[in-house]
Amino acid sequence: MAVTMMDIAKRANVSRSTVSLVISDRWREMRISPDTREKVLKAIREMGYVPNLYARSLRRQSTFTIGMVATNILHPAVAMIVEGAKKAATQKKYKIILGISSDQPDQERDYIENFRSRRVDGLIVIPSPCGSTILELEKLSSTGFPLVLCQDDSTAKVDFVASGVEAGAYEATKYLFDLGHRRIAICSGRPTWISALAKYRGYRRAMEDCGLSLDDRFYIRTENSNLAAGRNAAEQILKLDERPDGVLFHNDEMAAGAMLGLREAHVRIPEDMSLIGFDNLSLSKATPVPLTTVASSLDEVGRIATEILLAKIEAVSESPQDKKSNQELRSVRLVPKLIIRNSCAARK
Repeated sequence: MAVTMMDIAKRANVSRSTVSLVISDRWREMRISPDTREKVLKAIREMGYVPNLYARSLRRQSTFTIGMVATNILHPAVAMIVEGAKKAATQKKYKIILGISSDQPDQERDYIENFRSRRVDGLIVIPSPCGSTILELEKLSSTGFPLVLCQDDSTAKVDFVASGVEAGAYEATKYLFDLGHRRIAICSGRPTWISALAKYRGYRRAMEDCGLSLDDRFYIRTENSNLAAGRNAAEQILKLDERPDGVLFHNDEMAAGAMLGLREAHVRIPEDMSLIGFDNLSLSKATPVPLTTVASSLDEVGRIATEILLAKIEAVSESPQDKKSNQELRSVRLVPKLIIRNSCAARK
């Protein structure tokens, strides 16, 4: 016969409601002592109690699952966001169902529809770079459905957490200027990518504040953001009549690929050219010249997005008819940090 919460309550000599609060991890807010919590947990271990999640979900009209749609889990930056979200969800006894859209808006839409049909309690979306599903996500959010974006887009009418890439690009460009560089280029990927546009805005604003003219030759576009794209960017740089003396890249992978291509062409890093990446991936420490990079705290993006989502889910659970309170938008923009290594040097 299955062990019940009442059995646990009798073994621990507490009320059934106390057992329930310990299991749902709400013992602190109800001022249950750590000693009482430990008694309940000990009884659970000794009796082999397994919570009936199906019954729990019926009572709260909740499945205790979160749908998460990610663009490309193979990209280290995306993986860091997912990992941060997973840890935060696990702490609150929620499970994450992950769907990989492969940067395809249609697949993104399919996953969102599928997850909703599975009655997930809310959604976290790392949208495709072009952001073509934003209007649909805004419409869904306006109904009161718990939804949070992980995206650097300050105009979306959706709860979102941004890693602050625009501010990071500004600081990185300003750092190159302070080192004496005046021919500063940016390689920001496709101009249709929302994150690429945010980084370009930060770069452009820094150039203007430093009194430097924008030169379209130094705005380098690539189709992708991997090592191969970095090599392609290096080829474009090498073809210029006047080369930049400092370059800000869309991410660390591109910077690493460009570094390899430039060094093969006998361009010295950082003596001839200073390079800065983005995301502070482990790769940035392993490049031939350790890479200066912008740390975006991507795991924090996932953690905070999950905390915002769970707060919205809790609000819906406690007051399912009060849609208005759940439509109050929340936005968080993290402050990135410049990690200085050896790929940048003062201009001689």
